[in-house]
Amino acid sequence: MPVWFREQMGELWPHYIQVLLATVMVNLLTLALPLFTNMVFDKLVPTFATDTLLTVSLGMLGVVAFDFILRWLRSFFVDDACRIIERRSEQFILGRLLQLKQSELPDSPGRITHAIENFARVKEFLSGTVLLSLLDVPFFLLFTLVIWLIGGVMAMIPLGIAACVIPITIFSYRRSRDQANKLTKANNGKSTFLYEVSSELEAIKTLGAQRKSLARWRGLVTKSSSASLRSKQASVLLNTVVASATQCVVIGMLVLGVYQIHNGNISPGSLFACMILGSRAIAPLMSLAMAVSRLSFSLKSLKEINELLGLAGEDDNHDRINVASLKGFIEFEKVSYRYSPSEPEALRDINIKIKPGERVAILGASGSGKSTLIRMLQGLVEPSEGNVLVDGQNLNHLNLDHYRGHCAVAPQKPSVFSGTIKSNLMIGKIRPLLNGWMKPVMWPGWMVLCASAPVAIPTGFWNGEKTCPVDSGRRFVWLVPFCAKAG
Repeated sequence: MPVWFREQMGELWPHYIQVLLATVMVNLLTLALPLFTNMVFDKLVPTFATDTLLTVSLGMLGVVAFDFILRWLRSFFVDDACRIIERRSEQFILGRLLQLKQSELPDSPGRITHAIENFARVKEFLSGTVLLSLLDVPFFLLFTLVIWLIGGVMAMIPLGIAACVIPITIFSYRRSRDQANKLTKANNGKSTFLYEVSSELEAIKTLGAQRKSLARWRGLVTKSSSASLRSKQASVLLNTVVASATQCVVIGMLVLGVYQIHNGNISPGSLFACMILGSRAIAPLMSLAMAVSRLSFSLKSLKEINELLGLAGEDDNHDRINVASLKGFIEFEKVSYRYSPSEPEALRDINIKIKPGERVAILGASGSGKSTLIRMLQGLVEPSEGNVLVDGQNLNHLNLDHYRGHCAVAPQKPSVFSGTIKSNLMIGKIRPLLNGWMKPVMWPGWMVLCASAPVAIPTGFWNGEKTCPVDSGRRFVWLVPFCAKAG
């Protein structure tokens, strides 16, 4: 289990202590029903003591009410703890993801999305039904002990059934773990391809690649559905075995109970009490199949998320220098860059000096490394050799979050996020209206440029009545305020 996840669960130990106490009380109250049954058949039926029967029955109603309250409270505590873990974990995951180095991220954003979405499996495991069923399993020994105290050898029936079910459970867990790995891999392939199709749909149509894309998707879906079927069958096998085991407990106790009654070792009331206790002892094993399956997927999901979050981050070095202001002196000092250690150098021995206020154009053929230089200047990638200096400071030593707050970049492919144009223009600016950043947005030249577009910028973009259009030309128009702010 990852350290960050274990720490968050450790902070909620008061919740889980209350859950454990409630679980102990619930299982102790469960003993009331078989003991009540034993007393009714052995004491009250022969004597027809109706007054005692009514009094004890009222007491049992109180036990049922108390049991209801305890079960509701422990479910509430478990769900509340799950809610807190969900909120803290998802905030931590996204915060850490935003700090990862761009060069360390997987090639496909679809894999990242799928890994984060898989955290839902962890939440599902921590929910009340699964976790509480696991907490009830140890009380199998308590119920078996009570059966031995009441019926002696009758305790051998649930012990024998459990001896058969536990090895099957272990086998099912190992099989579920293997199937979880295969299913996760298959779903990763689906998510990656689906992300590629959705983001490059126009290119697929232009190239006439619909049929090939559909054929590839059909293969991925077939592989995923087959892996899902095998995974479910592992759980179904254990569910079926446990359901049959529950019936075997009742049958075995009836058969053995007849001989025990005939020999005078137990009474009919004791037989009924042992049957109730035997069914209750085996009951948690019925939920164990679901718990084992979800545990496999949860551990696999946590491992996948932890591998992603364990990649190198931009702020792993806490000694980085905060940037209060920038003059704008930029220097590339003997910079070389490889996209991977096995590939040749894309940039080699680059030396550039740009003084504050200078306007510099970098020209070159496609693939010559122009965009890579800009990405280095943004701190998105690090040179394989050499240094990038800003105002005489090595970029690797600066707090990149502070540094980027002083920079503005108009990328080749502008990004548009969900929301209005206004929200896109203000993205990353904490208090845009108070610090005057919005003044460049109202720059008259920019307003004229918007008005002269073939299709005017919607007038309702400020109040959220209009959402952002996706035309690439418009996107570049929106970048003008960023450049005005930087200038």
